[in-house]
Amino acid sequence: MYKKIIKPTLVNLYLIFFYTRKNVKRFIKKSQNILHNIINQKITLYIILSILISLIVTNSIQAKELPPEELGKDSIIFNLVSQQEGIMIIEDTLLPTNTQSESTTPNEIAVVSNEENTSPTTEIPEIEYNENTTTLTMGGLALTTTEDQLTPHTRTTIEEYVIQPGDTVTSIAKQFGISINSILWSNNLSSYSILKPGKTLKILPFSGTIHTITSGDTLESIAKKYQANAQEIAKTNQLNAEEKLTVGDELLIPGGIKPRPKPKPKPKPRPTPHTPPANTPTQTVNNFEPAQDSGTKLLWPAKSHRINQYYSWRHNGLDINGRMGDPVYASEDGVVEVSRWNTRGYGYYIIVNHGNGIKTLYAHNSKLLVKVGQKVSRGDVIALIGSTGNSTGPHVHYEVRVNGRNANPLLYTK
Repeated sequence: MYKKIIKPTLVNLYLIFFYTRKNVKRFIKKSQNILHNIINQKITLYIILSILISLIVTNSIQAKELPPEELGKDSIIFNLVSQQEGIMIIEDTLLPTNTQSESTTPNEIAVVSNEENTSPTTEIPEIEYNENTTTLTMGGLALTTTEDQLTPHTRTTIEEYVIQPGDTVTSIAKQFGISINSILWSNNLSSYSILKPGKTLKILPFSGTIHTITSGDTLESIAKKYQANAQEIAKTNQLNAEEKLTVGDELLIPGGIKPRPKPKPKPKPRPTPHTPPANTPTQTVNNFEPAQDSGTKLLWPAKSHRINQYYSWRHNGLDINGRMGDPVYASEDGVVEVSRWNTRGYGYYIIVNHGNGIKTLYAHNSKLLVKVGQKVSRGDVIALIGSTGNSTGPHVHYEVRVNGRNANPLLYTK
C-alpha cells in the first residue's frame, strides 16, 4: 500500500513543488532584470518626463480664469460671512449721470441688499455744503477736507532749520517735503555726516541743489551740469535770458542732481633710479642691473630666496617669493624660445633654451622684457615679477627642464 500508492504520490508532489518553486524563482529573477533594465534606460526617463509635461500643459490649457470677485468663494471664511446680511454702498451714484432720471439729486445713495424684498433705493439726511470746507454730514458723522489740507504748503525761498535732538536727515526731509539728497547737497553733507543739535541747516523750497556761479557759467551749462531745465532755473531765480550771471552768487536748481566727483587718478610710482659705481660698465634693463654670478650651474632667478612651494610630484617647479615688479634673471646664456601669455595658468611666461637639452621657464610675470629669438646672457633681467595667470600673489614660478622632463631646480641652483 505504502510503496504502491503513498510513496509515488509524495514523490510526485515533491517534484511538482520543486520544479514550480524553481520556475517561479527564475521568473522573478528574469522580471527583476527586465524591470532593472527598463528603469536604467534613458528613454524611460524621457517618457516619464514627457508624460508629466503633457499632464501639466493639459491642465493649464483646461484651467479656467476666475474673475477677482470669484476668488476665495470656496473658503470656509467666505461661507460663514456670506450667511449674514450684507449691504454694499455704490459710491458712484453720489454724482448724477446721464442715465439717471432728472429728479435724482446728490443726496440719494443707492443701497443694495442681499434680501429680495428690500427697496433698491432710499434717501439719507441732507448733505451740508460749505464754501470753504467740503463736508459730508450723515447722521452726526462728518468727513471734513479743508482747502488748506488739499493745497500743499509751497515755499519760494531758502529757510534755515535748527537741528533738534533726535532729528535725522530722513525726518527733516519728510517734514519739509523734499528729498534727502537735497539736504545733503545744499549743506555739503554726506551719508556719513552726524547731525549736531543746535546747528543750522539750509532747507530748499523744493528738491534740488544750490550752485555757486563761477567764471564762464551760463544757464545752459549749469542746467546741463545738474541735469535740470534752464528755463526753470531762470524762472525760480527771477533771471532774464540775456542777464549776465554774477560770479559768487548762488542759484537754486529745481530738480537738480549734483554730479558725482571724478575720481582722482592715482599717481604712478616712479622707480628709484640706480646709479652704478664709477668706471663699472653694466647692462641695465628698466633700471635693474644684471644679477651677480653665484658660481652654481644655473643662476637663482630672483632676488628673494624664500620658497613658497617646493618641487614635488604634483608641482613641477619652485614658487619663489618676490615683490611686484622685482627683476627676474636668466639662469644661463641662451635664446628666448617663448615669450607670451599662457592660457593654462602660467600667465605671462618665458622659456629660455640654454642648449644641451636644458631649458628654464619663468611664469606669472607682470611684464616681459625679451622677445622670441633674442639672445640673453646669464643674469640678464628678462621679466618683472607679477601675479598673472593662476596665482595667489606676486612670485615667480621657476622650472628646469632636462631633455623634455621636469627636474628639481634646487639640484642645479645650489
